[in-house]
Amino acid sequence: MRLVVALAVAATLVPPATAAGGTPASPRAGETIGTLVIPRLGLRLPLGEGVARRQLDRGPGHYPWTWLPGQGETVAIAGHRTTRGAPFRELPSLARGDAIYIVLRRRLGGRSFRYRVTGAEVLQPEEGLRLVRDRGYERLVLTTCYPLGSSRQRYAVFARPARS
Repeated sequence: MRLVVALAVAATLVPPATAAGGTPASPRAGETIGTLVIPRLGLRLPLGEGVARRQLDRGPGHYPWTWLPGQGETVAIAGHRTTRGAPFRELPSLARGDAIYIVLRRRLGGRSFRYRVTGAEVLQPEEGLRLVRDRGYERLVLTTCYPLGSSRQRYAVFARPARS
């Protein structure tokens, strides 16, 4: 009985994304891991792995030290607001209940995840790590510079998985 419980617990700790051989797949720095879709903003963008300047110059990037969608913890994504196409320029116009979708590449599980916006917050850059800390439940955090044309602060949108 103890072995069965241990195996059941271990199975829940394995990320849902698996490589062809059945081993957990991990995104590689700079690779496109999926698509980010925000209908209210008319956005459908490639989502890359990493938040270094090189990645963010190409589009939104997934913070590599956070989880992927479906793993039950914090999923965090950053994007520019005024440069390099400004994908997150209108992020502050998102409202509670707005939908956000992430569709992972097949190599990372190929699943689609739907989130609903629960709120937003303006904070100082040094508070950023507080945003990506795990809370014990899955949530999506989108971050960008704030106010428009400045990197003095950060704007963060929070979302939770939507119920079907």
